[in-house]
Amino acid sequence: GVNYMPSSGVAELNGANFEHYVSRAAYDPEVILMDLQRICDLGMNAVSVFIHASQMDSNNMLDLIDLCEGMDIYVDLSLRSNGDLFMADRKLVKQVMDRLHLSELDNIICYDTAWEPRIGSYEDANYVGRKGWDGDWERWITEQYGSAANAEKIWGTPVPRDENGKVRGVTDEMLDDYSDKYLKMVNAYRRFIDDRVARLFTDTYNYWREQDPNHLVSFRMSMSGSADQKSGLSPRDFCYDFQSLAPAVDVMEPEGYALRYESDQSMRQVLFANAYARYVKPQAPVVWKEFGRHMWSGSNFNVPEAFARDQEEYYRRCLDYMYRAYTSGMFCWFFPGGHRLGENSDYGILNPDGSDRPCTALLRQYASLFINQAEMTALEHVFTIDRDDSPRGIHGIFEAVLPEMTEADQNGESFGFRNKSQIEPSRIRYADDLTEDTLCGGPAGKDPFKYINGMIKSAAPYRVGAKRMLRVEVINTGLADWRAGSVKVQLGGTSVPVKEDVYCQRSAAVELPYTAGRIRLTITGIPFGPGYEVK
Repeated sequence: GVNYMPSSGVAELNGANFEHYVSRAAYDPEVILMDLQRICDLGMNAVSVFIHASQMDSNNMLDLIDLCEGMDIYVDLSLRSNGDLFMADRKLVKQVMDRLHLSELDNIICYDTAWEPRIGSYEDANYVGRKGWDGDWERWITEQYGSAANAEKIWGTPVPRDENGKVRGVTDEMLDDYSDKYLKMVNAYRRFIDDRVARLFTDTYNYWREQDPNHLVSFRMSMSGSADQKSGLSPRDFCYDFQSLAPAVDVMEPEGYALRYESDQSMRQVLFANAYARYVKPQAPVVWKEFGRHMWSGSNFNVPEAFARDQEEYYRRCLDYMYRAYTSGMFCWFFPGGHRLGENSDYGILNPDGSDRPCTALLRQYASLFINQAEMTALEHVFTIDRDDSPRGIHGIFEAVLPEMTEADQNGESFGFRNKSQIEPSRIRYADDLTEDTLCGGPAGKDPFKYINGMIKSAAPYRVGAKRMLRVEVINTGLADWRAGSVKVQLGGTSVPVKEDVYCQRSAAVELPYTAGRIRLTITGIPFGPGYEVK
C-alpha cells in the first residue's frame, strides 16, 4: 500500500488545503478517483489516509472510503491530530467515530492513532522525555523491591538522584554503556518502562476499542525495531520497545527511515525487527508503516537521473528484505510526486503527471509477490536472545545476534528468536517452572521475575442482585505461558485463580467480590507485575 494524499496537493501553496485534503475547500472527487485508479494499476490494495476532526461534517472521508471499497482497496485510517497519543482529545475521537459510523465500515483495517511518538532522551525537547516519569519510576521501585535501598543492594549500584535527593531515572549515558557497571539497574529500568508504557497505551486503547470493537488499533512507531547504531540510532533515543507495546497494540508498525540501502548490515534491521516483533507478540501482523526515499533536487523540471536511480535502488532493497522477512504489509511514503512545500521534499512513487518513475515498475512487481506470498513455514534457525545481557536494550540484542543473522541472511535462510528459558525442552512452556529466575539475580519476591510478568488490563464493577462484583481482565505480558490455576488475582483477602492457560500476550478474565484496594497478580504466592488500584 501507500500513504495517500491527493496529487492535487503537489506544490499546493495553501497549507491548510494540503493538510486538510478532505475539507470542502480541497476535496476533488475526480482527482481522488484518478489517483485511486493509479494505485490499483500499481497492484496495491491498501492506502493509509487521515482526517482532522474539523473535517468530519463534510462527509468527504466517507466518499473517499467508499471509492476505495469499490476498488477493493483497504483503508488504514488516522484520526489527526494525534501526534502525541496521550494528549489526544477523547471526545473528538468519539465524535469522529460516531459521526462517520466508522465501526460499521468493512474496508477499514486499522486505526493509526499516533504519529511517530517515542520516549526520547532523559530531557528531550521533541518527545515525552524520561524525566517526566521519575515519580512513576520511584513508585515502581517501591512496589517491586520494597524500597530503593533494597533495590540498590540487589543492583550493586546506587539509583540516580537529583540535587534534592529525589530518585530520578537512569542517565542517557547508562543506557549507552558497554560495561556491566549499571546493567542490573538498567534492566530494572527497562522493565519499569515496559510496565509504564503498557499501562498508558492499554488505558488509551481500551477507550478506542469501546468506541469501535471491530477494527484493529495501532500507531506508526517511528524507529522502533531499528537497532543498528551505524545507521544513526542510539539507545539514548529510547524508541518504544516492541516488548513494551505488545500488550496494547494489535499490529507492530515500524518505519524504515533508519534503513541505509548501501549497507547490508543496515538492511538486516528489517529481518531483525520482524523477528523481534514476532518474538514478543507471536500472532501480531508486522506492517512497515512508512518507508521511502525523497528525490527533490530543487526543480520539478530537472530531476537528475541519479536521484531517480537512487530512489529505485532504495525500494529494490527495502522490498526485497521486507518480502524475505514475511512482512504482513507496508505503506510507501508517499503517493504523489512533486515538490512538497515547507518540507522541500519529493517522496512520490510517481511523477507529478502520474507517469512512472524507475521505482514504479518495482512496486508493480512486488505488489503481486506480497499479496500472494505463502504463509511463513517452519524457521530454519532459532537464535537465543536476551535483552538483559546488555544495558543497550535492543541495540545490544542486534549487535549480539548480528553474526548469526548475517550468516543466515547470506544463505537465504529464515530465522526467529527465543529466550534462554526455551532452550531446554523441560523449560519451554510454563511460568511456574521459572520462578527461580529473577530479573537482577535477587531472591524471588524481592526482585521481579525475569520471564514472568503480567498486568491488570481492566477492572469493571457490576452487580448481581445486591452483591457488588468485579470483572478483572488480566494479560500475560511476560515471556512464559501461564499454566491454568498457577496465577492468581488477589484483592484484599480474596485470591482467585486464572482457570485457563494464558499464552504470552493473551488475556483472561476472573470475577471476584468488589472491594477497594490494590489488585496484584501472584504465582506460588509471590506478587508480580504492576498493581492496579480499585477505588
